[in-house]
Amino acid sequence: MATMAMDTAHKLNKRFYLLFLLIAINLPATAGKWSFDPNITLDETYSDNVELNANNTVGSFVTQSTLSLNSQFSSRLAEFSFQSTNTYVGYSHNHQIDDSYKTLNTNIRYSLWTNGPALIASATIANQSKNGASNGLADLVSGDTVETKSYQAGLEYNVDNSRFSINSSIQYQIRQANDNIGESNGYTTSINARNGSASRTVLWQFNGNYNEQHNNNLTGRIHQIEALAGMITNFGFSPFVRFFNEDSTGNFGTNRNTGTSSWGPGFRWRISSHFYIDLSYNYVADKTKSDNYVATAINWQPSSRTTLEASYNKRFFGDSYNVNFQHKIRRLSNTISYTETVQAFDRNSFNQVSLGNFWCPVGADLSNDVSACFIGSDTTIDFNNYQLVTVLDQVLVAGNEFSLNKTLSWQTDLSLARTTFTLSINGNQRESLTTSRKQKNLNASVSATRRISGKSDIALSFSFRKQLFDQNNTQGNGQDDYYRTISATYSRKLASSLSSNFSVQYLDRNSSQSSRTYNETRAIINITKEF
Repeated sequence: MATMAMDTAHKLNKRFYLLFLLIAINLPATAGKWSFDPNITLDETYSDNVELNANNTVGSFVTQSTLSLNSQFSSRLAEFSFQSTNTYVGYSHNHQIDDSYKTLNTNIRYSLWTNGPALIASATIANQSKNGASNGLADLVSGDTVETKSYQAGLEYNVDNSRFSINSSIQYQIRQANDNIGESNGYTTSINARNGSASRTVLWQFNGNYNEQHNNNLTGRIHQIEALAGMITNFGFSPFVRFFNEDSTGNFGTNRNTGTSSWGPGFRWRISSHFYIDLSYNYVADKTKSDNYVATAINWQPSSRTTLEASYNKRFFGDSYNVNFQHKIRRLSNTISYTETVQAFDRNSFNQVSLGNFWCPVGADLSNDVSACFIGSDTTIDFNNYQLVTVLDQVLVAGNEFSLNKTLSWQTDLSLARTTFTLSINGNQRESLTTSRKQKNLNASVSATRRISGKSDIALSFSFRKQLFDQNNTQGNGQDDYYRTISATYSRKLASSLSSNFSVQYLDRNSSQSSRTYNETRAIINITKEF
């Protein structure tokens, strides 16, 4: 079965490469502007704890030699971007782990004709943390990463005029990883449509999406539909009927019924041409899942620089919210979003497993490992001086399940004459719909960049990361991780095509699993040559 799946994946990959090639061949026939910007980068990093141990730290010089290729093309009918790197990493303390890594981020959009449908395709290769419980900040210096690949191709059709607006797409996608975790292939389709400003009699809106993914012999299907239809009046209040339906089905187990359906009457209060509120009373088809409820939505666009979209609904898990806010003035910009989505076959599923029970000396230092518990065969154990210790660990497993993901994102940028401040906050709560176990992540960072001369910048940043694993597992202790990172960077333009920067970074990690509590200091010098 695994061999057949691998052969299928290789065949699909070849089809994606062929699609990219066919579109790329046609690009030169479309009048447009090309740019090609290669560069070479050399990074030298000294880490005083490259293996990230609580004790017995190991220092190492880590050399990264990177070749980058960047290209862009833009014309009336086509857009193309290509970014790729190939990095060789060498470690002074252990050359046996020297390795090369590659990244790729490319996108193509080719319109068949003006204002018509467009062929779209993208490919991504990245190196991400192999196990977020082991190291949530893994990079090429720490070395504990895994290569992931994502390919997508399909058709997109967008229309926006005074009569109606349509944004629609259908794509086939493949996700792969070197450790085979989080892999899937399938297709997604979405359509968002509504009446335009010129409509005088009929009010209508339709938002729908369908996602079907496969992993070997497992299949997951997710769909959601929200629609309303009504009549536009001259009094500012337009009556309508709202319909909502969603479900997640598949041939892998789940302990939650994720299907729900409701409908009900409502009205739209149009306060101004750029501001309206929807309010509806909804009857739930299955009263065992939820009571009847009131749903509301707000849409406010006072200018091209400010947008607020917010909604409240009831779904299979209870109260549901969605927020999207964007605001930009001359020097300040804010972006806030909150979404709640159901996913399958991800890389965020962890199981707490027992590594074994060990008789360990009372008071033994187990912060780094349990080697003190390995007793020679000729040793007599005095149980008054020993304790039985169960060693637990969080292991990343294939996410062959549905999960509910609640995600918050907030970014604020303040650009002054010579100084830029950035605040970024991201949070996510993942709940397994099979085991009901929860995992929470919070990332917050603040940075300031100051231009001290025409060729030099200095930057300071502080970041905080909080990870909580297995929070409501009554049969385990879970794992709590806290990362605190502070860094300072000096950048200088040495010539028109030559630049350099020097950074100092300090990381402090505190974990409820003592073997994963450590700190690390890095000193980094970087030189980049552009061509």
